[in-house]
Amino acid sequence: MDSKALEINFIIPDQTLDYKTKVSNYYSHLIGHESKGPLFYFFKKLGWVAHLSAGPGHTSGGGSDLFSISLDLTDEDLKNYENILVNVFEFGNA
Repeated sequence: MDSKALEINFIIPDQTLDYKTKVSNYYSHLIGHESKGPLFYFFKKLGWVAHLSAGPGHTSGGGSDLFSISLDLTDEDLKNYENILVNVFEFGNA
């Protein structure tokens, strides 16, 4: 079974000053945790995603960081990539 990757990246404010509260790590759990409620649980329940990881990363430009959501999709899951994107953006606007 072939695996395809879908990666969604968002530019976010520099997280250096938030190192104590780790706000971006909170969002990582809201998106990627396997318990009932997070986005990954929803996608997995529908059979759209085999694996998901989400989290912050630092950019070299200064003043901003990157928040990435990486999803592993099978060929069958790939048929739902538009639904996956819509749900990611709807989740972000909730």
